[in-house]
Amino acid sequence: RQEKSDWKTLRYAEILRDLEKTGQANGILRRQILQSKNIRFLEAAADFSAEIEPAALNRLAVIASSPLKLISYSLKLANFYREKEQPERAGQVLAKLRRKFPANYGVLSETADFYWSLGKNEAAIEVLQSGFAAGKGNYRFIFASRLAKRLISLDRLAEAERFLLAIHRENPTDSEVFHELAGVY
Repeated sequence: RQEKSDWKTLRYAEILRDLEKTGQANGILRRQILQSKNIRFLEAAADFSAEIEPAALNRLAVIASSPLKLISYSLKLANFYREKEQPERAGQVLAKLRRKFPANYGVLSETADFYWSLGKNEAAIEVLQSGFAAGKGNYRFIFASRLAKRLISLDRLAEAERFLLAIHRENPTDSEVFHELAGVY
């Protein structure tokens, strides 16, 4: 029953939009989004308009059936805000995602890249440092390497060296770490 109501609301909103009653269309669609658990409907609603997209993506994240889907919808929402030049809102979405998944490699990596693309270099470095601190094995090296590259690009060579030396001490025979250190020197 709810599914039929979802699709009827979307069709009605499309008619209203065609009649140039966009505000009314967005209002009824927004209300339906808040009630729906229909993924296909919510994805279609996200394509309806830029005003509706964040509500639909947020709802998709709320009802996500797996952590991977929640992460995916949240990153899409953050990207939406970045593209609409709303970096504070993008940052809020990313901060919430990080609180929920503080040690997830994908979340930390994507969040650091998002912050970097938003020009929030210190926030990106902080995220990579937390990944380095929480990382185990190869992930720890990956975070150290990414962190070193970001620090080098900011001409903070001593800090880059510190992270790479920590990894080198853990595995002195790793030629990749040695190569990264040589790049710093």
